Amino acid sequence: SGIGKPGEKAATAIADFLKLSLSGTGLSVDDQDFMVRTSIPESFSEDLALQLSGTPGMSRLLNDLEDKGLGLRFRYGDHVRFRYTTAVRTLLNESLSKLDPREIDRLTRIVIDHELAANNLVSALRLAFKINDLDLASSIACDHHMTLLVSQVGPVQEILESVPLTRMRKYPALIMALALCHNTRTAGKLKAMELFGLAAVFSRMYRAGMDPGQRIWTLTMESAALRFAGKLEPAVKLGQAAVQNFEESPMEVRERLAALEPTLYTQAAIAFIHDEQFEEAAQLLFKALAAGRRIGSVPAIFLA
Repeated sequence: SGIGKPGEKAATAIADFLKLSLSGTGLSVDDQDFMVRTSIPESFSEDLALQLSGTPGMSRLLNDLEDKGLGLRFRYGDHVRFRYTTAVRTLLNESLSKLDPREIDRLTRIVIDHELAANNLVSALRLAFKINDLDLASSIACDHHMTLLVSQVGPVQEILESVPLTRMRKYPALIMALALCHNTRTAGKLKAMELFGLAAVFSRMYRAGMDPGQRIWTLTMESAALRFAGKLEPAVKLGQAAVQNFEESPMEVRERLAALEPTLYTQAAIAFIHDEQFEEAAQLLFKALAAGRRIGSVPAIFLA
C-alpha cells in the first residue's frame, strides 16, 4: 500500500509470515493454547509447562514443536528445558496479550515462583516489573541482593534502568539496587552517589510503610551511602537502626534476610570504625563472622 515506515512494513510482513507458518503446522487449538501460555517464561521445564497449561504428558507435543523448528530443548543444570525461537515467542506474546489480564497476572506469578525456586532471579525480577508489581520486585532485589548484585549486575541494571525513577520512588530499595549496580564501575561512582542520595530521600519519606525486610535493607544501604559521603554521625545512627530492626524482627524475617545478615553487621561495624568506636565495631564484626559461617560465606572484610 506504500503506507508506513519500511521497518514497520518488514515487521508486519514477518508477523504475517509467522502466523501463516503456525496455521500450517497442523497444531490443534489446544496445542496453540499451550504455546501461548508457555510463552511467558524465556524457557520452561515440563513441570512448569504443566502448571501453566494443565496439559499432562507433553513430551510428544514438545517433540513435534522441535521438529517443526518452532523451538528447541536444551539442558540447564540438571534439568531439560524448552525454548521457543525468538520470532515465535514474540508472536505468541502478541496472542498472550489478548487473554484476560487477571489470567496473565496469575500465570506470570506461577512463573515467578518457579523461577525463584530455580534461582533464575533475573527472570523473576524482570517478570515482576512486567506485571507492574514493584513491591514484589523490591522484595526480590532485597532478598537476593548478593546474587543479583554480584554475578548479575549487567542484566539487573538493564531491567532497573528501563523503569522511570519516579515510578520507583515508593520503593527506594530498587533505587538502592540501581545505585549498587553503578557503584561496581569506576565510571559509575558519581551516578551511584546521586542515586544513593535520591534513595535516601525517598527512604525517609516512605520507610514507615515498607515491608520489614525492605526497611532493614534500605537502612543498611543508606548507612553505607552516608559513610561514603563522609557523613559519619548519621551513618552510625542508621547502621544501629538497621541492626536493632533486624535483631528485633520475628524469626521468619531474620531467616528471610539470612544472606543480608553478614553485610548488615559488617557495614554497621565499618561505620563505627570510621567513627573510632572500636569496641562496638568489634562486637558487630564477631556477629558478622558468625552470620557468615551460618550461610557458608566469610564476609570480605575478614579476607582483607
